[in-house]
Amino acid sequence: MKKAIYHDCCPHDMPLNERFELVARAGFDGLELGDQPGVFSVVKITGAEIAKLRKLSEKTVAITDVWFDDMWTKPLTHPDPAVRKNTLEGTKKAIQITAELGGKSVLVVPGHVNEEVSHGQAWERSIAAIHELLPVAQKHGIKIGIETVWNKFLLSPREFREYLKEIGSPDVGIHFDTTNVCAWSYPWHWVEEVGDLFTSVHVAGCRANQHFWGEASDWVSIFESDFDWKKVMLPLHKKGYAGWLIYDRNPYGAPYHEKGVHLMSKELDYLLSLK
Repeated sequence: MKKAIYHDCCPHDMPLNERFELVARAGFDGLELGDQPGVFSVVKITGAEIAKLRKLSEKTVAITDVWFDDMWTKPLTHPDPAVRKNTLEGTKKAIQITAELGGKSVLVVPGHVNEEVSHGQAWERSIAAIHELLPVAQKHGIKIGIETVWNKFLLSPREFREYLKEIGSPDVGIHFDTTNVCAWSYPWHWVEEVGDLFTSVHVAGCRANQHFWGEASDWVSIFESDFDWKKVMLPLHKKGYAGWLIYDRNPYGAPYHEKGVHLMSKELDYLLSLK
């Protein structure tokens, strides 16, 4: 497995080019990119800017994946077809950017179940969206990783496997977020049951046994987590997972500044030592 970090875990007052350099100094191998106002925009980035980032990446750390923020606020399951189309087009651009930056996968939030969107509608609309994204991803050699996230949808390993079976492509897998699933299940069960389908793995520390639902006080360092990370890491090794292990949520806060990134790198070293 290779160590990576989401760029938003870096100090928020730090320009993107300096984040690449900091992450490299801290001992990471990769950096995950996603929309952040004033720092990175899937829609607004130019070809020249992509070329500069590619050169910077080649000197520092690799790009793990790219994700488009509108997938959360304007989901692929939205009742309005025009909204869905706009998000699809943004996600297609994220795929293109990922390829141009040398990445191998794109993170996709499949949609939401809510008062306006039933489970059946989310299932059908999201699969239709993935089928539209697939030719673009395959053209660029990019895997689609569907994230486990707080969307009241795809809440069990068995359901997720059936969902991917219906999509019917080896180029679509699971971008597994270990701590997201702690809100309703246990991450090691997912690794054991569908670990063979992972495209990438997000990690962060949390207090999963205290009615965890993503409150600020629930996010802690990996060392402060209230469950045994060995239960997650051992089956990952057993499954032969050799992809990215991405720290995606900074538990240290602004006062730590660059030091927080170095501490997160040490935490991933600890996880990788659990064999």
